[in-house]
Amino acid sequence: MRLAERLVGLELCPHAVWVFDLTTLGFRWANAAAAELWGADGVAVLLQRDLSDTSEAVKSRLRGYLPTLAKNQTIRENWTFYPHGKPVTVIGQCTGIILDDGSMGFLAQILTVAPEIDSDLVRGIEALRHSSALVCLLNGEGQILLRNPACVMTFGEKPLAEWFPQASFTAELLSMLQSGQTCETEIEAETLDGTRWHAVVARVINDPATGSRVILLQQLDVTKQRSAEALAEEQARLARALSQTVRTVQEQNEQILALSAPVLEIADGALLLPIIGNITMERTLAITEYLLPKIVAQKARSVILDLTGMRLEDTESINRLSKLALAIRLLGAKVTLCGISGRLARELATLKIDRSLFAVAASLQSALKDVWAVGRLAATSSGLGG
Repeated sequence: MRLAERLVGLELCPHAVWVFDLTTLGFRWANAAAAELWGADGVAVLLQRDLSDTSEAVKSRLRGYLPTLAKNQTIRENWTFYPHGKPVTVIGQCTGIILDDGSMGFLAQILTVAPEIDSDLVRGIEALRHSSALVCLLNGEGQILLRNPACVMTFGEKPLAEWFPQASFTAELLSMLQSGQTCETEIEAETLDGTRWHAVVARVINDPATGSRVILLQQLDVTKQRSAEALAEEQARLARALSQTVRTVQEQNEQILALSAPVLEIADGALLLPIIGNITMERTLAITEYLLPKIVAQKARSVILDLTGMRLEDTESINRLSKLALAIRLLGAKVTLCGISGRLARELATLKIDRSLFAVAASLQSALKDVWAVGRLAATSSGLGG
């Protein structure tokens, strides 16, 4: 028997009665009193009404009826409708009914239209139903006395004991009834969407219906905030690690540079700098930064640049070498080049380099002899002068 045939006896009922499809959120049957209550011009108009703009809170509330309706139990609640934008509060009950397509809907029967109700009370109830915060009341045994639609959307029909993986937390909540304390914490919660982080506030209040002590439990999903905090912390850790790595690399580069171009004191007032590898701009700056202070500190009069291990990759290397020689000369020290390769000699002859910047020795041994000879001469002159 089809739905309309089963309900024919309710068509003339003075109370509003309708059948609602929980899947499509639409009216499947209604009597004339229902059409009047909803402000529709007849039953046919009501059945065509578009309810696609129904809020998520209302959808969740309606979906929350299904487990109870499936058990052939009756739900009795206060409802507020808004036909043509005007609020109408009613007291009604609904029972499950099988629709023509075999799905579960509910048969709503309005028992009475509520008299004028305090506006603050109505606003408070509706705000609770539409709030994104999860709100519920618990008795001393952990039974849920009330939960708003957001709570139903998050946990479904799961009992309190299955909300939090940390089993002791439920026991801690219930023990609050004896101590009267308030609990504020962040904890993992097992929701229908998986494990989430919830900011939880729980406090003991009096049940306005019975006067007994109950727990008001409020929750907010803070998973995104915690993820952002964790990401920021991880980025800070990576930044610190990167900074440490950069410092380590710089130190290693300095050590490598010192090994590839060590400054050796070979005699009083004489320094030897063996240059190995290519003279890049970075190496030239680094060599200049630690060579020049040594010349000043040791009052060096002569600096030998041993180019035996130097790799010539471009003419810029020679230009950098000449600038290094000029910097040394500006400090009053003589520059001697030794270990010049055939290719370097050709490049030096081709380029317009100021030859007065440096002297040339055939070998390191020859350069050392010249330095030592100058040193002995200086020492003898100093002795004669004394």
